[in-house]
Amino acid sequence: MDCKLKHRLSFQNISSLSVSDLTDGILVLRICRELKKEKGDLILDCRDLLIEVIVKIVIASNNKSLVKVEESGCIPHNLMNGKQGIINFSSGIKPAIYKEKDGHLAVIAVSP
Repeated sequence: MDCKLKHRLSFQNISSLSVSDLTDGILVLRICRELKKEKGDLILDCRDLLIEVIVKIVIASNNKSLVKVEESGCIPHNLMNGKQGIINFSSGIKPAIYKEKDGHLAVIAVSP
């Protein structure tokens, strides 16, 4: 498959990594303030590779304090141009990711 690099992000520009306390596989890469005007935070669906992705980023950045586990059921994230969005997490029978009527991103994780 032929792919083109659209954006480049150095490890120094990652201010933190946020994950929920569920088994949803979602990772929010928080971008430093200097880049937020161009880009918002990155939301990645890592599925079964979440731990491996986090470990690789922490090792490459040499910063163990990057990871934050959110237990509140929601993670706020920054969009382009300074706007803010919310990701709501919950448990269910079938995994799903969709946009709710209020504009929030909903993530349903399967209960273990």
